[in-house]
Amino acid sequence: MLVALENLPVKDKESLFKQLWQSLFLPLDINHQTMATLYQLPMVEKHKDPFDRLMIWQCMQSDYQLLSEDGKFKEYQAFGLKLI
Repeated sequence: MLVALENLPVKDKESLFKQLWQSLFLPLDINHQTMATLYQLPMVEKHKDPFDRLMIWQCMQSDYQLLSEDGKFKEYQAFGLKLI
């Protein structure tokens, strides 16, 4: 998806996964519990992107830190998001 939106400088999906493994980042699977409880994440004004909200919720539920330059994510720190 990010490749299709040209948010990442990769040529194709295989290049993306190769870069992830080389950088020691690992892709995460989304489990049914995360999906089933996503509605519990408070709505923040002007931020309704479902993919972003899912990433935020998964990080909060799994006690992960989220690395992002997206300024809208900062508003979720009040709800427990660990943001870098």
